[in-house]
Amino acid sequence: LPLASNNNCRIDLARIKPKLNYKHNGHHCDNYDQYTPNQRRRSSSNPKPPDRNEKSTSSTSSPPNSNPTILPKNILILRHGQSIGNADETLFSNMPDWKMPLSNKGLRQAREAGNVIQQIVGKTDPVIIYVSPYRRTKQTLEEVKLGLSNDVLLTREEPRLREQDFGNFQNPSLITKAKTERTKFGRFFYRFPDGESGADVFDRIAAFCHTFHADLENVGNPDATAIFITHGITARLFVMRWLHWSVEDFEELYNPPNCG
Repeated sequence: LPLASNNNCRIDLARIKPKLNYKHNGHHCDNYDQYTPNQRRRSSSNPKPPDRNEKSTSSTSSPPNSNPTILPKNILILRHGQSIGNADETLFSNMPDWKMPLSNKGLRQAREAGNVIQQIVGKTDPVIIYVSPYRRTKQTLEEVKLGLSNDVLLTREEPRLREQDFGNFQNPSLITKAKTERTKFGRFFYRFPDGESGADVFDRIAAFCHTFHADLENVGNPDATAIFITHGITARLFVMRWLHWSVEDFEELYNPPNCG
């Protein structure tokens, strides 16, 4: 669940990135551009400040002085609970992905996740919430809220946090073939027929970051925890964008479990 905190930030992504754990020392997605790839790979226990005169090699560099003055106390990213489509993928052939509801197991997972989030956040700090417009993520949010007693400063249904588009109604055999091709081609750049590539999802996540920064400024509360309720690949690509990991780093990422 926890992604980052602005107070001695720590990233714990062992469950989705077992080969690369990274300790984050307060650098969010904009000023992280100031680091070159070699600098990003140095031990964070003794990070070297970026050389302001050194040209960054990042291709997603932000304009100078674009960093927000307020960051959330924590960012928690939650994948939705188990959907009936997770339990039976053949359902995607006649039910739209965005209408896929949670299974009974998924509802239980979401309620349990709400209790875990309450323990992480505590009962006094406020929260801001972003949720994908898909049915399963909105159901997850409703169950999570049952376990939260915190003040909610903002709730935003955010289409840019939706699932990767795999096409419309999904032919199971074609999707299986496409996923095999994706493994060979590379998961970031592979585009599903009539759907999106991981790079497409990354682009909308990058655009969302600007909205996120603006919301943080408007809320104006550094004690607030941001909670994202989204999908597996979307969560991974947000982490990639926020920490400015490379495509090679992304290829080592794996989906967290449902409500992980």
